[in-house]
This record gives sequence, structure tokens and C-alpha cells, in this order.
Amino acid sequence: MKTVYERFPEAKEEILAFAKTVIDMTDGQIPRATTYAREIKNGILRGIAIYGIGFKGEPSKQNVDLVLQGDPVFKGNKLVSTGPHHSNGERVEGEFEPVLMAMYKGDRDNFGVKGARFSVYPKGGRKITKYI
Repeated sequence: MKTVYERFPEAKEEILAFAKTVIDMTDGQIPRATTYAREIKNGILRGIAIYGIGFKGEPSKQNVDLVLQGDPVFKGNKLVSTGPHHSNGERVEGEFEPVLMAMYKGDRDNFGVKGARFSVYPKGGRKITKYI
């Protein structure tokens, strides 16, 4: 995240604001079987979560052109997939939308919260206890 924080300080601010809310709610220890989430407001952070830390730069391994889920197939001369597919810059919504999450993982202590793992995660990837 160092590269992201340096290039996009507003993304860092959004992540730190989420972490502060979790710290304040939990008094520094996340309860077992708990996941807190927050929708990402910053479009750059959303793009980075999906297309890579090079998002908004030149195409590279860290700024992919296309995200395919499922089996890749051709429809005519267009590459698509049997599942969702997104071209760089398209907003991903629904169950694959990236959200900020703080989840219980007993062996972690991200941002000083005992038992917490902070991540950007697909909205439908876990049962969310509470949106904050």
C-alpha cells in the first residue's frame, strides 16, 4: 500500500478513517465472528482494488486491461468470459464490488486492533455483520 498511499493520499485518508471507526467501535479488539464493512467512496481506490496498483497509469501487470471470471471464450473476435467481465475503468458493482472490510482473524492485529484483519474485499465474499 505504500505506493498507493504515496500516489493517492486521499485513498490513504479513506482507509485510515475506516480503521479509526473500527478502533473506536471495538476499543481495540474485534469480536469473534465479526466483519465490518464500508463502501469505498474514492474511485481511484476502487479501481486499484480491481485493476491493480498501477491503475490510471500505463498498461502493465499492475494495471490490467481486462478482468475475466469464469472460462475465457470468444464471441466473434471479442474475448469475454462465462462469468462477469470488466474492462479497465468499468465500475464493478454487486457481489464483486470492492469494499473496505475489517474481519475477525484471531492471529492478526492490523491497525492495532487485536484479532482484526483489514482488507479490500468483494462485497459478496463474506457475511457482513455491519456496514459502518
